[in-house]
Amino acid sequence: MGPTKNTKFNEEWLQEVDFSAWLKAVSGKPHSAQCTWCHTTFSLSNMGRRALSSHAESKKHRIIWNTRGKSHDVAALLSPNALQVAPIIPAIRNPSTSQSASTAKASTTTSLSIDSAEQDGPEIRSLQLPRITSFLLSESVTRAEILWCLHTVEAHNSLRAAAKGVALFTLMFPDSAIAQKIQLQRTKLAYLLVHGLAPFFHNELVQDCNNCTDIVVGFDESLNKVAQLGQMDITVRFWCQRNNQVTTRYFTSAFLNHATAADLLRAFTSALSELKIKMLLQVSMDGPNVNVKFHRDLRESLASDPDDPLLVDIGSCGLHTVNCAFKAGIKATSWQISEFLRALYVIFKDTPARRGDYTHYSGSKVFPQKFCSVRWLENDSVAERAVDIIPNVTKYIEALYKNKIPDTKSFKIVQSILKDPLLTCKLRFFQSVAAEVQPFLTEFQADKPMAPLLFESLCKVIRNIMSRSVKSEVLNAAKYVHEVNFSDKQNLLDIKHVDLGYATHDAMRKVRTQLNDRDISVFRQECRNCLQKLGEKLQMRSPLKFTLTKEISCLDPEVAVRPTIRDARIGLALKVLVENRRITGVDADKAHRQFMDVCKTKMFEESMGKFSRKNDRLDTLWMSLVEGREGETAELTSFLRKILILSHGNADLERGFSVNRECLVENQKQESLIAQRQVYDFVTLAGRVESIIITKKMIHAARNARTRYQEALNRQEKERSQSDLANAEKRVVTLQLRELEKQKRELIRNADTEKAYLDDQIALLKKQCI
Repeated sequence: MGPTKNTKFNEEWLQEVDFSAWLKAVSGKPHSAQCTWCHTTFSLSNMGRRALSSHAESKKHRIIWNTRGKSHDVAALLSPNALQVAPIIPAIRNPSTSQSASTAKASTTTSLSIDSAEQDGPEIRSLQLPRITSFLLSESVTRAEILWCLHTVEAHNSLRAAAKGVALFTLMFPDSAIAQKIQLQRTKLAYLLVHGLAPFFHNELVQDCNNCTDIVVGFDESLNKVAQLGQMDITVRFWCQRNNQVTTRYFTSAFLNHATAADLLRAFTSALSELKIKMLLQVSMDGPNVNVKFHRDLRESLASDPDDPLLVDIGSCGLHTVNCAFKAGIKATSWQISEFLRALYVIFKDTPARRGDYTHYSGSKVFPQKFCSVRWLENDSVAERAVDIIPNVTKYIEALYKNKIPDTKSFKIVQSILKDPLLTCKLRFFQSVAAEVQPFLTEFQADKPMAPLLFESLCKVIRNIMSRSVKSEVLNAAKYVHEVNFSDKQNLLDIKHVDLGYATHDAMRKVRTQLNDRDISVFRQECRNCLQKLGEKLQMRSPLKFTLTKEISCLDPEVAVRPTIRDARIGLALKVLVENRRITGVDADKAHRQFMDVCKTKMFEESMGKFSRKNDRLDTLWMSLVEGREGETAELTSFLRKILILSHGNADLERGFSVNRECLVENQKQESLIAQRQVYDFVTLAGRVESIIITKKMIHAARNARTRYQEALNRQEKERSQSDLANAEKRVVTLQLRELEKQKRELIRNADTEKAYLDDQIALLKKQCI
């Protein structure tokens, strides 16, 4: 066998179109060649030019060739010449000798337009390279798609309707390049929201929360009618560094079958897994017993280490407390107010015939309003409407006696209660008591920091209500009104002196001829029972029971201008935080001294006097007093932020349930609802879609949504496959089990037969022996 003849590198190969873009000679190795694309050196062996073609056909080289065919030099993109010959023109020809020029053209049309042109020498193609404006246009298109998605969520439009709207853009704006390129079908809208914008906004929120030292978390549950599960919405309240004020944001939702304390705790901790749970300062919730047990279990789980900080507590939602107390007070009477108002609305609901008869016989087109069985204090206007139309309803019922009276439960209730001459008086008393607490509920529906104002406002509400049924000397003798024993009849006024309200007295005057002394006495007694029960419930569930509720009122401008009370309460508030390991003793001393120094400034009294509870914010007020003195008031600033983020109620969560109803559609998945809530929360924070700044990160998140969507589909498919495999294995095991059980039954049956036969033989032999 003769010696192998290796081929030497031929310099002429560097001039060939197929090789010039990537081929390079190797210094000191005449029998080898180098590919600058693959960064590899290969031997020419005895193949010669065929070695180059063989390398060009390799998988790695072809992938790089396709990639480079879609890439352009930045300088070329910025060139003023629209038509250029690209530096990588030789690469446009497919390195595969078996691939035609037409195939090479098709493989590059996604990013390059190729015009055939006759050139001197080898075949060369001139390339129409895209200008930099093409990429800027693409970014503008993505920005437009994001804005349309945000508008869809803000307006609570369906994704199908939003996709149809996009189809009109090309007709509405034929001269707009952006409108022509927008592609937003229903599926893309869905994954853009679920896998693009919502995760982006949520991650920013998580980052903001984790940058804080303390957060307050609120939760409440409601039925999700689409999923038929309990939906527990979770909000976070923290000090936002961006705008230097308290911010409340929707965080996520958990879905539950059962709502025991253990279920709530498990869902709660799982939903907050992205946050540092040790910085949890307070949990805001309403006051059912299951929530009380949940709070106790959570507190124990967070205090596993003696040095761990503890949750602070100012009680459950003050709004729920007042509402439930009012409900209990009315229920303590025998008036059936709720039954009457509910039935009055029902008899005319969805019944055109009755509404027509009512209008005909009474001459009125004013109908009852719907009774709210959840928020009783919102029924003030419902009671007012009922009082106004009672004469018309009476005329309607009297006219029906000549015809057939509807045989319904609601109609019978209304007919029966209308015979009560004190009905109007009872409704007026209902309104009178509701009017005492309505301003409190209206004021504390706000998201701005209100916890320091809670103590004085709630004390005022209780004092106003109980002064109508409690002796004045008892109220004056008590240091705080919530400490009065409303259950002791010795502290209550005689029923003759109970304040019923002017409207109630006027209503009684109009029906006085139909009443006797006993009727009036019983009515007054029940009014006092109502007020007494209301006061007891407020004491039992009120935030006033908790020490910190009173002590943080040192930040209430009305209290802050009274030095003696202010100084005592700031000291006790700091003491509670130290005991709960939310602040060190040294920092508490510094914060106390700094607070005293701030209160001595000339600006302090002026700022407190100008404060408006309706229009101003407590966080803005107190930050203005320490602004520019960060080095001198660092501990005080930290203390103020802890107190001001404390939640005064669950109004934001209650409003969230209304948003849920707007977002819900048939067959909606849980992650879709959560995504829409997160996006809607961001839009609400900004004020409107037009105010949102579309950042580069947001655009990248939107562009990566498709990839995440595909990953989610693959993950679901994998989980489905695993589930199917597990089910198949389970079926096999079940069949084997059934077969074994069948064999067991056969063996037992055969054994029983054998046993019976042997018993007969034994019995026969025993007879023969006898």
